[in-house]
Amino acid sequence: MIAVSFAAVAAASWLDALIIPFGTVMVSDVSVQLLRASYWVPAIIVGLAIVWCGVGTIGRALASAASLLLLWLTPALVTAITSAAGTRVLAPYPAEMAEYAVQVFFSALAQPGWSARLVLVAVIVAVVGMGVTWMMRKRATHRVP
Repeated sequence: MIAVSFAAVAAASWLDALIIPFGTVMVSDVSVQLLRASYWVPAIIVGLAIVWCGVGTIGRALASAASLLLLWLTPALVTAITSAAGTRVLAPYPAEMAEYAVQVFFSALAQPGWSARLVLVAVIVAVVGMGVTWMMRKRATHRVP
C-alpha cells in the first residue's frame, strides 16, 4: 500500500508531463482541464489502495495512515526540493539551500487546504469503497442457492 502511495504521488507529475510535454508553447483549454483533473489522481489511487488492502489489521491500519501522511507531505517535500535545487544562487551554499528548502516545505504545508484536500478525497474514496465492498460481501452471503 505504501509503495502504491509513492507511485500515486508520482503519477500526478507523470500525467502532467503526458498532458503537456516539456517544451510545449501553446496550451489548449482541454489540456488545462486535464491538468485540473490530474491533480486528484493521487488521492483517488491512494483511496483505492486502502480499499484494496483494507484496514482489518493493525499493520494495514498503520500502512493506511502512512499512505495518507505520504499523500499530505510528499507534494510539499517535492516543491521544497525542486525550489531549493532550482535556485542557482544558492548552489555554492549548501547550508543556505537546505534552510531555504525547509522554509519552502513549511510554507507549502501552511497553504490552506493545499495537500489536505487530497487527504480528504482519499479518505472519502476509501470509506465509500469499503462501504461498497462490505455491502457486496453481505449481499453475496445472503443469496439463496
